[in-house]
Amino acid sequence: MTTATAPTRSITIPHRVDRRWALAAVVIGWIVICALFNGQLNMATGGSTTVQDWLKSVVEWADANRDSSPIFVYFINYIGDFIGWYIDQVAWVIANLGWTGVTAVAVAVAMVFANWKIAVLTGVGFIGFGVLGVWDESMLTLGFIVVAVSLSLLIGIPLGILAGISDRFNRWVTPVLDFMQIMPT
Repeated sequence: MTTATAPTRSITIPHRVDRRWALAAVVIGWIVICALFNGQLNMATGGSTTVQDWLKSVVEWADANRDSSPIFVYFINYIGDFIGWYIDQVAWVIANLGWTGVTAVAVAVAMVFANWKIAVLTGVGFIGFGVLGVWDESMLTLGFIVVAVSLSLLIGIPLGILAGISDRFNRWVTPVLDFMQIMPT
């Protein structure tokens, strides 16, 4: 039995541009564009669009009716109060652990879920927060992250299970999640 082989053709790979030249080209292009337009195409000086005006009016309405509209009084304000209370509780725990407790917990979590190298890096990072003088801001951010992740898991896991069980719910929630995925923060 004989096998036929396809003729081989050599493919030439184009010469790669050195990254330094590419960076220089981008910087030069940026300087030329800035010089040509002299800051006229930025968002601060540009006029607002119809959509931006409508969104601004919605925000202004929400600010004006925060304490009188039933949707705020009976629904959204309760959610905000609960999230504020939850953030306060997490902040209280972090404050009572102190820097040694928070660092030890973070290192232990890193050791359990990763390896000793990540645990050392975590410890050095948390000590770095204190050395750089940003401990309070970092712990506030950590509290926000703990609250956001735990609430996301609390809502997301049941919805994921429901989407896995119910085809009808999955068909309904998929476009919503697809839209949320491309929506800017």
